[in-house]
Amino acid sequence: MVTMTLVPDSEQLRTPAEQATSLFGELKRGRTPSRSDGQVSKSYTRGANNQEAVFVRNVDLKVAYATFAMHLSKEIKSKYFERLDQILDVEEWEIEDALPKLSSFQDFARTLIFYQFKWLPELTVSSSGVVAACWYTKNDRITVEFTGNRSCRWALSFRENEELELATGSCQIVNLESRLRPYPLHEKIFDGEAAEYS
Repeated sequence: MVTMTLVPDSEQLRTPAEQATSLFGELKRGRTPSRSDGQVSKSYTRGANNQEAVFVRNVDLKVAYATFAMHLSKEIKSKYFERLDQILDVEEWEIEDALPKLSSFQDFARTLIFYQFKWLPELTVSSSGVVAACWYTKNDRITVEFTGNRSCRWALSFRENEELELATGSCQIVNLESRLRPYPLHEKIFDGEAAEYS
């Protein structure tokens, strides 16, 4: 629904984040934001609600992530806290995209604890809200999507004898390392034995 909102001159000096916070407070109190004087602008009620949902989901994911934090190094904790802020930027979020699924992100965090990696994966989120870990080099790439219930789908590509090889599969997270063991990328990613899985 589109509503017309009157915005005073002082409102225009506030940052978008400050304006969004103000809108969220009024929406929570059951009011449509309005102003008594000033310049007329368009406000999308759905957009305001969407921004609030993005902010709340970011908090939810960070709270969930914190439950795993005692098992992770400072480097790992910082990397993905910052990445969540990049992904869930209320000013940049596309309204048609699904928010990251909590169970999917929790399985990503479990994987960081369960396996030792030679380098940390990039964290991405699909338009349907599925969280994925990505490792890539100039010629090789592996993507692991966390589908919930401690399961995942994986896809990889690599060059062998100048030929491009592709492979895909699905498994429980606890079996991911063994499923990828036949492929050259395994040695580039995994480092050492897996920890106890819980």
